Amino acid sequence: MIDLPNRDKRKEFTRALLKSIAQATPISAVAAEFFGYLSPSDLENEILRWQEDITSKVNSHDELLTIHDSILNPPPIELIGVAKDLAIYFTQNSKKGMFNIYGYSDITKELPAIEKQALDEALHELEQLGLINISQSLNGISHISSTINLHISVDPPVLGNNPIEDAKTISSLMLNNEELSSIVKLEKHLGWDLRRLNPAIWYLKDVVLPENKHSKTLHPDYPTTSFIIGSGERLILKQFLNG
Repeated sequence: MIDLPNRDKRKEFTRALLKSIAQATPISAVAAEFFGYLSPSDLENEILRWQEDITSKVNSHDELLTIHDSILNPPPIELIGVAKDLAIYFTQNSKKGMFNIYGYSDITKELPAIEKQALDEALHELEQLGLINISQSLNGISHISSTINLHISVDPPVLGNNPIEDAKTISSLMLNNEELSSIVKLEKHLGWDLRRLNPAIWYLKDVVLPENKHSKTLHPDYPTTSFIIGSGERLILKQFLNG
């Protein structure tokens, strides 16, 4: 909230009166101007504070918009070498397109041609890019978990599915038919397999909609079983579609 500057009319009148009297002599006039330079009126101070407040609020708002835009429209990620191979491996082995955990020992068995040092460096590269999370033990990396960013970045070139575009399709359907906020009904309506459906649901749940606007019921096949779509959520979905 930006507060408007306060006006004290009595102080302004007194100040104006003193300044007008001072105009009678050149020296007094100069002194008055000097006084005004060193001692700005309360209103001027209020206006200055107000302008600074506006600037701060606008800059903060622009920053938030930029951050939000970068979340909803992430820049493309370029991967090469072992990091690319691992990203493809994680994507292809995500059977349901949900949160997955991969044991480090299982990865080394599945990809024996990759040396340990190259493997570890590539895993850390993927973590820095936000595609996976690494869990450590006393002996080093113990397991890896996938993030929604893995599917956003790697699903399109590897599987031909685009979770963000699919999330927009789902958003449009939910806006036109609130019954489709039930994921079971949505799945039947769309006819998509879980591998395509779930990354879009995951994206809507964790990125687009507020945290408390989905069912917390755990389900083996879906990231959530339903969304709560009120007037505020409808506005968010419309903004997402128009973004």
